[in-house]
Formats: sequence, structure tokens, C-alpha cells
Amino acid sequence: MAIIKSLENGINSALPENYKEALNEAIREIKYRYDNSDEVVKADIELEIYRNISNCSLLETKIYLSSFMLYISTNDMWLDELITSLLTVSGNQNNWKVAYQIWQQLGSIMFTEPKYQTNHRKKMMAKIYRNIVDGMKRIFNLKLEMIPYEERNHDLVIFMTCQYLSIVHGPTKTILDRCSTVVRKLGKKVMIINSAELLNVTDNLPLYFMSYGSYADSLLNENEVCYEGIKIPFFQCEHNMPCVEGIIEVMDAIDRLRPEYIVLIGGDSLLCEMCSEIVPAISIGTVPSSVGNFCGQLQVVGKKISEDDLPIIEALGKDVNSIIEGRFTSSVPMKKTSVTRNELGLPEDDFLCIVVGARLNQEITDEFVQMMNNVNSEKVKFVFAGSFDEGYKHFSEKYEWFKQKASYIGFSDNMMGVYEQCQLYINPLRRGGGTSVIEAMYEGLPSVAFNYGDVALGCGADFFVQDYDDMARVIDKYATDNTFYEEQSQKARVRADEMLDTDKAFCMILDEANKRLNINTVY
Repeated sequence: MAIIKSLENGINSALPENYKEALNEAIREIKYRYDNSDEVVKADIELEIYRNISNCSLLETKIYLSSFMLYISTNDMWLDELITSLLTVSGNQNNWKVAYQIWQQLGSIMFTEPKYQTNHRKKMMAKIYRNIVDGMKRIFNLKLEMIPYEERNHDLVIFMTCQYLSIVHGPTKTILDRCSTVVRKLGKKVMIINSAELLNVTDNLPLYFMSYGSYADSLLNENEVCYEGIKIPFFQCEHNMPCVEGIIEVMDAIDRLRPEYIVLIGGDSLLCEMCSEIVPAISIGTVPSSVGNFCGQLQVVGKKISEDDLPIIEALGKDVNSIIEGRFTSSVPMKKTSVTRNELGLPEDDFLCIVVGARLNQEITDEFVQMMNNVNSEKVKFVFAGSFDEGYKHFSEKYEWFKQKASYIGFSDNMMGVYEQCQLYINPLRRGGGTSVIEAMYEGLPSVAFNYGDVALGCGADFFVQDYDDMARVIDKYATDNTFYEEQSQKARVRADEMLDTDKAFCMILDEANKRLNINTVY
């Protein structure tokens, strides 16, 4: 193939400083040919490219081409190729920062695509994360010692997060709710440190495509935030993390403040990993349905640990004694005002099923859309709220019936008012969504969800379905059986009340954490 010859020429001329430029002509040709070929030809192209990538001596070229193929293809082997290459990169301690940023990008891809989330890949990603953490610590080469328990300030808890934005941002609301609990129920002082590490691309990464985390520049010079009448000291790192200077600056502050412990909200953080060398840290992931990546003292998971989780925990260099099972709770925003269906541009008399999310463009698949079409009741309509502009346009052009069954209202700062106008909360197959389902159930909306991901933890087994065929059938039952609907609506309200008791759940988590940390067996 001529395109393969072009690729070979690009690979042969690629150097660390110019590999993207050397490959871009071949990549353009490959993409055009691939997009305009049948499945048989596509398979041949992928096989030839895989052979060429396997023979690459320049690691940057191998990663760049693999990420390009993952972008245009649905073949899992390209993700596996990337993970294998990243394992090699992470083994070099000098690459700790680039490896971490690539690792985050691959984690983002796996988060949005359930088919990529195999136990083997999760174990490999955990192993890579541990390599990165260990390499970073060797580079810093600091002689660190844990501050003894009796020398720490037992009236101060430091909260860390890798992204802090605004009250409408789920993880930001999560950290503020837990700060409030510690102040009101435990009588301690708190401080928030935003490490700003989430998907922060600061180097020229060898990736064809990248996701970027949001950063609130307006918060950089803020020294406190206010929540529920509580003034909370606040510090935000520069938008260049993780970097040596920024990490050392925060570690010096931790050494001076000597908090009782650190609570990390969000899962992984190289800053928190370093700080956990001098003060114990408790990681609470915002994806409570799975074991996160954290090498510090304790990790809180929202489910019972299974046999599948053990290899991941072991890859992190930990054991089950470092895991606390704790309920991940939410809080609902105040309803700003009641809204009408007419104001929202929604049909007045239909049975409305709402789908909510910031990643719906990736999460709504053909399988989900076919499920919509398989619902028999003509009065059932679907409402998409969040980010679904590209997906809504795509499916509207692909299926003539789609716009007749679906509306897209975008983001709303009054979601409680929106839920009030809907009847069901529908969850596609995805890991996230744990906050929105609680908000909907608080308004009495039953959920229809798979036994998978954060929504499953939130709604509970009373609202599970087996597959998309079962989902369509259950939606029809809700729309036509008023007695069933009212029974499930009442169960939804009861479940929401349980999942909103942050004071009780978080105090129980901290009580268990204190017991384990004071025994001094975890670190």
C-alpha cells in the first residue's frame, strides 16, 4: 500500500524533536483511506500499521501512532499498545511527569468507554501509577519522615482535590459538603488545597488527541471560600502542576501546619502522594464504584471489595487493610424556582425520561438510541440535559424518528426545577452519574439503570435492569402502570434520603480511618 510506504518513510525520518511533523502527512493519508474503506480493507490497514508500530525504535513515535489509531478505530488493541508503551515510559524515573500526564489521558479514555474497563487494564494502569509515584519520589530524593501523631494538630484537617471549580461542579460540591461536616460535627478547622493536576497538559505529549481539565484562573489569588456560612481557607496551585516547585511549596506548608491528616477528594494526586510521606492521607474517589489509584495510607471505596479488585490493590503496593468501605453521599442544590415544560421547550403531556451528563456525546451510543426506539408507548419522550450537542446532531441526522422522541436542553443551573417536570431518570451504560441520580430521586423520579458504575451505587438494586431490551420494557411499564410507578417513586425518595446523609456517612468513615491510622499498621 502506498500509504504504508508513506508511513515507513515517516517512521524512518522521525526524531524526538520532529516525530509529529514527520508522521503527519502519512497520518492524513491513512485517515482518508481508512474513513473511506470497508471493514475488510480497514482490518488490512490496521494490521500493516500494527506491524510498522511494532518495529518502531522511537517510543514517542509508537505512542503517537497508537493514539492516532485509537482515535480512528474501535479496536481495543490500540489501547493495549498504548498501555504497554506507557509501562515502559513509567519505568524511567526521569519521565515521571510526562508519564503521569499520558496516564491521565488514558484514564480519561477508559472512564468514558465501559468496554475498555477490563480487570487486566485496570491492573496495568495501577502498576503504571505506582511506577510513576515511585519514580517521582526517587527524583525528589527527600529524606522524609512521618510527623508523629502526638505532634500533629488534631484540630486541623487539610482537604485536597485535583480540580476545584464552582458549586455546580460535582467534585467541588463534594469537597465543600465534607468540609462543612468536619467543621459542624467534629468542631475542627479545615483548609482546601486545589492541586490543579487533573488533565493538566504542560508538556508536548506524544498523543494525537488530548482532553484538557478546566482551571478557574479567578481562584488563583483567592485565600478563602465560603460555604453554608463557613469561611474556609483556600489555596490554588499554579496551572503548571504537577511540578517540583509547586509540590515542594505545598509540602513545606503541610510541614508547618501539621494537620491531623489529609483528605483527598478525587482519587489520584502526585502532590498528595508526596504529602502522605509526612502526614497520613485518606483518598476518597469521586468514582466510588471502583478502586482508585492511590498509594497513600487509606482509600475509601463505595462498595465491598471483590476478588477482581485484589490484583489492582496489590499492584498499588497495598492490601485490603488500606481500604475502607464507606457510603459516598451527595447533596442536592436548592431549587431556584419552579419552571414549566413550556419554558424548557418540552412537550406538555408526554411521559418524560431524563438523561443527564457532561459526557453524553461519548456515553450515548447506538445501542442506547435503539433502546429508545424500542419503547412501545407513544407518550414516552426522552430529555437530554448536559453536553450532548454533537450527539444530538449526529443521531438526528442518522435517524428520522430521533427528534420526535428526544429533546436536548443543554446545561441548567436549576436542575431540581427540571427534574420536577420529568417522570424517570434513565442511565446509559457508564461509570459516572452518581450525583444526578440522587438529585432526581430526591424529586421522586425512579431510576432505570444497570448494576454498574456510580449510578448503581446511588439508586440501589430496586431500580436495576439487565440489558437495553429490559430497559425499554421497564420504561414502558413505568409509563403505563400507575401503581408500579407510585411504589417505585416512594422507594426513590427513601433511597435519596439515605444517600444525602453526608454527616452520618462521612463521620463514620473518619472514625474508621482514625482507628486504623492510630493503630499505626497502615503506614
